[in-house]
Amino acid sequence: MGFFGGDFKRPGPGIPHNLPPKKGLALLWDILCREGWPLVTLNLLYLLCCLPVVTIGPATAALSRLTITMVRDRNVYPVRDFLEAFRSNWKQGLLFGLPATGVCLLGVAALPMALSMGGWMAAVTPAALLLSLAIGLYLFPLAANVELFSADLLRNAVLLVFLGGGRTVGAVLTLLLLHGGTFLLFPFSLPWLVVFHCAFSSLVASLWIWPVILRYAVRPEDQEKT
Repeated sequence: MGFFGGDFKRPGPGIPHNLPPKKGLALLWDILCREGWPLVTLNLLYLLCCLPVVTIGPATAALSRLTITMVRDRNVYPVRDFLEAFRSNWKQGLLFGLPATGVCLLGVAALPMALSMGGWMAAVTPAALLLSLAIGLYLFPLAANVELFSADLLRNAVLLVFLGGGRTVGAVLTLLLLHGGTFLLFPFSLPWLVVFHCAFSSLVASLWIWPVILRYAVRPEDQEKT
């Protein structure tokens, strides 16, 4: 059931077959109406699985897989599917997650110092952080949805950052607004963070980047299998 009390199990008049697929905000709204409570469940599962810190990578890959599944209008069973994706992406999640967590923590700690120093450090450090965020946006969904060796996943993630163009920029800016707003409003934003923030951010990122992954990283014969 979605947030707004719709009984999606009761037969309705049906959906016309000639309707164009929803995109952008219309698709986001449709998913929120259909998958609101599953997103809450996913958010709680994600936070619990991130508590050991070293498991942030596998948890992020699992969350990305399920929010992309929602974007693709496939059925999601939050607890079962999340735990299954967490287990199946354990190795690559750790491989990418540990360095990504280290880079994030180091970058955030170094950012105030770099900005205070001015000059080239004030330009390079934020740019490096934004590039790292953009690569991570593609890396974990690729790891969870496309079967490739780790080196190929990383290379493809870097390429997709640039091939994605406006979609990459849109995803990065949207996440900066979501994360920045949550941080600035803390501790008032704590209920939002615990209940919905992580799953919603992953869903929004998936809406931006999945068309790029589907176009450039998934073979036509495999698109029905992914």
